[in-house]
This record gives sequence, C-alpha cells and structure tokens, in this order.
Amino acid sequence: MIEDDKYRQRIIDSDFGGDAEKYEQSIIQENRYVVSWRELTETAEVHPEMSKYAHAAIRVMLGYLPHQECLLKFEPAIRAVAYLAKMGSIEDNGALYATLEDHIKPIRNADMVPIAYRHLDEKKLKYYYDTFHPYGQIIRDRLTYLLGNEPRLEQSLDVELNMREHIKSDLNAFSGKVAAADMKALVAIRYKEILLNEGLDAANNSPLIGRFLRASFEREEAEKNI
Repeated sequence: MIEDDKYRQRIIDSDFGGDAEKYEQSIIQENRYVVSWRELTETAEVHPEMSKYAHAAIRVMLGYLPHQECLLKFEPAIRAVAYLAKMGSIEDNGALYATLEDHIKPIRNADMVPIAYRHLDEKKLKYYYDTFHPYGQIIRDRLTYLLGNEPRLEQSLDVELNMREHIKSDLNAFSGKVAAADMKALVAIRYKEILLNEGLDAANNSPLIGRFLRASFEREEAEKNI
C-alpha cells in the first residue's frame, strides 16, 4: 500500500505538477469511458450496417461526434431510425429531423454531464487564471470569433479549459476553418447558458443547434469566396 501511494505521488508530481485534485479528476474522466462488454455487444447487434449513417446523422444534428461512451446507449435507436428512413418508412424530412432530434438530444445531454452544474468552482477558476498563458488568450479569441462576442466566463470556463488541453496536442486545432472541436465548444456554451439561466431540465430539453451552426458557418465561408 505504501509503495502504491509512492507510485501515485510520483505520477501526481511528474504528470500533474503536484496537483492531486487534477490527478483525481483525470481518473474520474477516464472512468467515464469504461464500458462493459455487454453494452458493446448489444449495441453492435442493432443494424450494424447503419452505423456510419447514424454517426453522420449525429454529426449533422449535433455538430460533432461525441466519445463512444456517450453513444452506446442511444446509437442503436438512431441506427433504427436511419434504417427506417432508408426503407422509405420516414419520407418527410421534417419528421425525420424531429425523430433524430428526440434520439440525439440524450447523447448531447450525456456529453454535457461534466459541465452540468450551476455553481462557479473557485478552485477551477483559480486554475484557469494560474494557467492562462500561453493558450488562454488564443482560446478566448477563437470563441469570440465563433460567437461574435466575448463569452461570459461562467458559461465558457470548462469549455476553455478543455480547448486548452486540445491545443496542447495540436497547435493548429483552432486556427483554420470551423471544426468539430469548435462545434462542441459552441454547443457546450449554449447548453451552459440555458442551464444557468433556466435550469437543468430546460438545458436538457433545449433544441440541438449543430446543423444550424454549421449551415451558418458554411454560408459565411461561401460569402467570403464570392
């Protein structure tokens, strides 16, 4: 046990700058993505040939494709919807979008669980300012560009911290055209805004904005090229 504690402390010191809380949070985050073999098997059995269509639908409606752990419980139903649409059972686009929205909202909500709190975490806020350089302003500028205005920190705190981690491994992640990581950030900020103003139920029931955001950015990009 003592050896385990020593090993744990070495990891905290070497990989997390001595921050034990950050280490614990990383363990919690990793555990979110632990799924059972039974879940994987059950998911694979429902129209597996429709998986790519289901993923495409999620990308369109949500704006990005969440981690597999968020998809497992809900993807089979979306595959079934895609199958029905392919077979001609859902002919009206409005009905198709409405059906997809009903099934994809829970995926969005599952992906938003880590930010679904209303109090401002003072320790997280301190960490935000302590580690602002070198990427903090780059991320703030990117969000301001995407939103058209500077985000309120209570809405974007978690998003900015996640984007900073992303940019550490890819310095060009937020420098070009709008990508999936940008879309996830915008979805999260909108979700958090509704959560803070109206509560969790309102946030969970709020419309998906992915396809509208993407259409807006694509239109803006097209206008630049005229």
